Amino acid sequence: MCVKRVVTVLAALSLALAGAAAAQGTGPKAPPRTPHALAGRADCLSCHAAGAKAHVLSVPTTHHYANTACAACHRVAATLPPTSSHAMDAAHTRCGVCHVANSRVNAKAPPASHAAYDASTCQMCHEAKSGS
Repeated sequence: MCVKRVVTVLAALSLALAGAAAAQGTGPKAPPRTPHALAGRADCLSCHAAGAKAHVLSVPTTHHYANTACAACHRVAATLPPTSSHAMDAAHTRCGVCHVANSRVNAKAPPASHAAYDASTCQMCHEAKSGS
């Protein structure tokens, strides 16, 4: 009878501690969401391997999963980067020519958070609209 009481007390204590940790926000976090669609992008490591692409987060060293396992935890973000109103072709390789403040062609200037990016980075997140 005494062992049963100890087990019950330990179980209750474990639940109480887990609840306190969750209330304080120290519990496990949800995996970050991806800022791009997952369809057609089965090879996550082509961009997210260590040093694969500048300005793209690398897979954490704690991840030792198959390349196809990423979508099991990482979901698409609620808000995706805006699509481009033009094609991402050879004629549109110098984004900074049009995408500046007070653009003469009414192209939006990139936000300050994009200051370190170059034109080769834009098409990784900003896809051309369908039919462009």
